[in-house]
Amino acid sequence: MLCQPKVWNEESFGGYLSNQSKGVDIITGIDYLNHSVKNKNSIYKAVNYLNSIKFCINKNLLYFLQSDQGNNILNNIKPDDELQRYITLKIADVYQNTYFYLNTHADWRGRLYTQSFYISYQSGDLSSALLNFEEGETIRASLDNNETVS
Repeated sequence: MLCQPKVWNEESFGGYLSNQSKGVDIITGIDYLNHSVKNKNSIYKAVNYLNSIKFCINKNLLYFLQSDQGNNILNNIKPDDELQRYITLKIADVYQNTYFYLNTHADWRGRLYTQSFYISYQSGDLSSALLNFEEGETIRASLDNNETVS
């Protein structure tokens, strides 16, 4: 999504903008499996947090894969699904100059999934390698004497 997904809570349907009228539950499969969820607020909190993260395309990798050298590497490594690789690279090319959000939902077991199939941190190696955080932070390690190391 190019805009942040709508916030989930007990009073409103979140995620995709069209979900306000569609009313698709945050938890897939719950209706036809007759399950109930006891602490839905924890799921709302986790999904709303994940939905708030901005992502962007790793342009350095994309440009390399579009070069002759990168294209040779791709041609020598045949994927299980060549069409999926092609679509993933095309989507990355389209979104390379903007940030975006990955809409998330849960299943009836409480597992969280992105709703994006081609560009996602839960997808294959190519897809997750093409994904960067738009607003990164320095990774810091905590030491015993409360100092930090960058």
